[in-house]
This record gives sequence, C-alpha cells and structure tokens, in this order.
Amino acid sequence: MLVGIDVGGTKTHIAVQSAGETRHQVLPTPDWQRTALDHGEDLKRLVSLVPLTGEDRRQAVLVLGAHGCDSTEQVERVRSRLKREWPGRLDVVNDAELLAPAAGFEHAICVVGGTGSIVVGRTGDGEIIRVGGHGWLLDDFGSSPGLAREAVVELVRATDRGLERDGLAERFFTEFDVSNETDLVGEFTAQASIRRWAQAGPLVFEAADAGSQRAKDVIARAGAQLAWQIELARTRGAVGDVVIFAGGVLVNRKGLVAVIERELHQAGLHIDSHILRVPPVTGALELARRISVGGHEPAQQKEQS
Repeated sequence: MLVGIDVGGTKTHIAVQSAGETRHQVLPTPDWQRTALDHGEDLKRLVSLVPLTGEDRRQAVLVLGAHGCDSTEQVERVRSRLKREWPGRLDVVNDAELLAPAAGFEHAICVVGGTGSIVVGRTGDGEIIRVGGHGWLLDDFGSSPGLAREAVVELVRATDRGLERDGLAERFFTEFDVSNETDLVGEFTAQASIRRWAQAGPLVFEAADAGSQRAKDVIARAGAQLAWQIELARTRGAVGDVVIFAGGVLVNRKGLVAVIERELHQAGLHIDSHILRVPPVTGALELARRISVGGHEPAQQKEQS
C-alpha cells in the first residue's frame, strides 16, 4: 500500500494506492495547515486526513512532497515530526522533487511555478541543489504572487519616470479598489499575503494578452530570472538533459515557458523541456513504490550550500 502527498501553497493532494486502485483527495492547504510544517500540530492534522486505519498505516509507505521544505534541515525536521505521527516507512522531499519521478525521468531539473517557485536538481552523486524559492516577499520569480509583486514595482517605476499608464495599471486599480499608484502601494502592502497576492497574479497575463507592454516586460523578466536559476543549477552540477515545468502558472500560461526556453537557448543551454501533464503526487507514489521495493527508507540526503 502506497501513500503520496503533495503539499502546495494553495492545495494539498493525497493519493492512496492499493490493490491496483488509486484514491485521490484534494483540499485547500489552509484547511489544515496553520504554521510551517516543522512546527505545531499541522502534520497530525495532515495524517488524520489519510483515509487509512491504524493497521493499514503500519503497512503503508508514505512519501510527502512539501512546499516550504527548502533545506536539508527543514526536510529533516519535518521527517522527524512525521515519524511521530506515521507508523510505517516514509520519506519527505521538497514538492519540486516529485516532478522527475512523476514524468518518468531519473535525472531532470525541476521547475515549479505556481503559488511559489523554485528550481531543484541533483548532482551525479545525489546531492540536492536548490535555487530560488526564497519566498513570495523576496523571491519566487514567476510565481503568481511574485508576478503581482513585480507588476506593482513596474507600475510605480513607470510613475517615477513620468510615463503614462497602460492596461496593467487599470487592472490592478480595479482589483485593489484604488485610483492611483500611491494608493495601490498602500493597499497592496496592507493586504500582503501569499494568497492575496497570488489572486492578483493572473492580471499580469490578462493585461499582456490585451497588449500591455509593461505586463509583457514583467513576464519577460520573470522568465529570464527562472532561466538564470536553471543555468545556475546546471553550473552547480545538476545533471539531466530535461527541464520539467509544473505548477499552475507554468502549466497554464505557456507564454512564460516560451520566454524561459528562449532565454536558455540564447544562453547556449540546449536541453529539452517537458511540461508535466500528470499530478505531481504521481511522483510521490513512485518514490513510495521505490521505498517499498527497496525494503528500507532512503538515507538522509546532502544538500549543496
């Protein structure tokens, strides 16, 4: 019996595979998560959502891929806490590490762009390399909140230069019920949260589709940043000739992927790209299967600094 859990910033996907059948449950992450996973009672609430009895849990292998597990120390803290709640074998990885097994690749550079963004790969020796993913306030370029943040920055910089407004400004004014850039900054800052800013992210693509050059510039810079992070992962030793894209922004907004591909090509990095067409939780089930076949939990992984 295998259990895969994919915890994203917005939604949580639980899959239980037994006797050739897979049961799925998807729910909003805020329904159960109150703090960081390595604190509080969140993991107890999460485990309670897995539709298995105590006896079944002792026999099942669980793999948790979690948004926010961005360092070896965080992963180990979450794994240690999860062991208190789950009686069977288990492993914990960053949610981006689910992409390669979900897509059927042994080695790949994995890029998530949704509520958050991050680039993850591994060296030939199995060391984890993570680039970006430092949070919606400071980083996470190409994520929905990151795009909203950079759009507001673009609008105030245009004001500083004395330029006329375009459709990007009007969409953000309507979204935040303001009439000028100064009030927009105030409301945008006052309503700062990963979910609120994520709600505004699609406005950037809508404005770009309607012809806003500023929105196009925001998307172009986000794509260039993610391409640079992929290049950096390769420079640091990440192996694989495939880049796998996942997350709502990258999967549903092909324009951003096109920018990344163009930037990589111009940088001379000729690797294939693959947009994940199956739920990332599929990768958690595959990792659980490998543990089940191997007969033991994986050893603690190293992370490049």
